[in-house]
Amino acid sequence: YRLDLPGEPRAAVLRLYIADAAACRREVALLRLVAGRVPVPRVLRAEPDADPPWVLMEWVDGMRFDHMLAQASSAEVAQACHSAGAVLAAIHDFSFAGPGSLGPNLEIAEPMGYAWLPGVAEFFAQPGAQQLVGADLASRVRRLIKDEGWRLDEVWRQSRLVHADYKPWNLLARRTDAGWTISAVLDWEFTFSGPPLCDFGIFLRYAERMPAEYQSGFLDGYRDAGGKPPPDVRNLARLIDLVSLWTFLERAPDDPAVLRDVTPVLRATVDAFAR
Repeated sequence: YRLDLPGEPRAAVLRLYIADAAACRREVALLRLVAGRVPVPRVLRAEPDADPPWVLMEWVDGMRFDHMLAQASSAEVAQACHSAGAVLAAIHDFSFAGPGSLGPNLEIAEPMGYAWLPGVAEFFAQPGAQQLVGADLASRVRRLIKDEGWRLDEVWRQSRLVHADYKPWNLLARRTDAGWTISAVLDWEFTFSGPPLCDFGIFLRYAERMPAEYQSGFLDGYRDAGGKPPPDVRNLARLIDLVSLWTFLERAPDDPAVLRDVTPVLRATVDAFAR
């Protein structure tokens, strides 16, 4: 909720943690960890033990990045995506003792240093998944994982800060004298310690629907800020994003829109490796 507070020159945002009470303390710790290096709202006050837990944050001016992209020129897309890439490089600069989910004080609450793709292959071997996307596409996904999954063998042990929901509608963009920049990264509730490639998979998931500058600007910004994406990062991002697509499809029987959204991405993924 946006709040206009008496006597305060700027608005504030009140966030209530209804679904996951523990997320409040963790998100506050994350915002304070990255503040000054990553554009995030400043925490004004937090009550993680309240019912429900809540945090009061400063209001950050900006336009939702996906809305900005819908009306931007190619040059503006390149400019804003360059900023998005640079911001992601700053996020990935934070590291932890090992891969895993983060606890309230950013300790590793549950270690995760194992491959996730076998779970994806098992899902697509099930009759229910084959009915959802078709037996042929399910078979092609399993074959892709069998043939190419080795390319991610090293990433599962990585332990960088991963936003895990780094996509345009979780970013705010603002026009400055220097051009379009990312003014805030929002929604840190899925953050964990793991492979930075996960964030590439999320941000680039729909890159083919965007101008070419969306991908090129993003990757240039990441590199210019000191980040080191792996060779063939686009296809590796597709491969690791199969994990997210799998979790979406598990909900698809209750939400047909998910199936309509995910199936073309699955098909584009297997087609990219077939070329």
